[in-house]
Amino acid sequence: SVTTVTNGCMQHAPSAQVIVVPPPVIPSVSATGPLDVCQGSQVMLTSSPAPGYLWSNGATTRSIVVNNAGTFSVRTYAAPNCFSVSNPVAITTLPVPPKPVIVAMGVNSLNPFNPAVALRSSFANGYEWSTGETTRTITVYTAGSYRVTAMAHNGCTATSDPYIVSSYFCIPPPVPVITYTGSNVINPGDTLILRSDSAWKYSWSTGDTTQSVPVSFPGVFTVTVFNGPNCFSTSDPVEVLMLSLRKKSFPEENTNHPISASPNPASGSIRFSVYSENRDIGVLRGIDISGRIVSVSEWVLAPGKNETILDISALSPGLYYFWLDGKEGDRLKVSVQ
Repeated sequence: SVTTVTNGCMQHAPSAQVIVVPPPVIPSVSATGPLDVCQGSQVMLTSSPAPGYLWSNGATTRSIVVNNAGTFSVRTYAAPNCFSVSNPVAITTLPVPPKPVIVAMGVNSLNPFNPAVALRSSFANGYEWSTGETTRTITVYTAGSYRVTAMAHNGCTATSDPYIVSSYFCIPPPVPVITYTGSNVINPGDTLILRSDSAWKYSWSTGDTTQSVPVSFPGVFTVTVFNGPNCFSTSDPVEVLMLSLRKKSFPEENTNHPISASPNPASGSIRFSVYSENRDIGVLRGIDISGRIVSVSEWVLAPGKNETILDISALSPGLYYFWLDGKEGDRLKVSVQ
């Protein structure tokens, strides 16, 4: 408790509980691949688990996807304004080789008098064809679309445009394009629908044979479409990445809140509710995980249940804390999407 004397008058303040939260351990950052990233490629950086995150690029998720050179670090929070900072991670970009060009060594179509076509790539340090072969020249016996991926000395790659081999009985279908709605980066538990152009028959790298496939795990996906037996074209690959989950809550979080929020998580706007015993004017405050004030609004309270709607469209996705003045110890955690 605190006793103060002003102009001979004594005032006594009630005791208050002070909670000291130790800072979290210094976070570690892991990567899904080498820190030397080929131009046009991505690498995911993931922090060790914590209740809250703030990356040097402003992101507040546990994982971030990086496709440019730079130095990145992450703050992990044990409580608002209580954090530790990781060691910096440097990302560099490497040049990719020129796109390879495929030419036919002779005729480029199959017929009873010419049952095979030889395909040759422009020069590179290494080769990988869509057939799985790794030589500069391959021989194909089936009509379809073929690609080659050229590899440079630094490990970066470039893939050719499809080369169409037709036959007397088959003109391969157009090369399919895989489409999806939104981002190719998903959260655990989410599903991304990959969709192919329309065709007679489908064969996905997942083993599915439908036009659309649900994907709930990271990986690289392709689809081969057919307009007849052994008459096909194969799409360019599409990569799906998955973020890591954050730790569920701060250890000292109070779950018996005088205020509540719905929906939570929320986006755009959120409804706060509170019960009051009498008429009053409350002040609703909000902070981000770094302790920065992001919202202050007055709330006219009447006896009974009170509700107010707060516009949060300007807030970046992440964790925030809201409370009423005088109830700082009962902060409500809100997740903004």
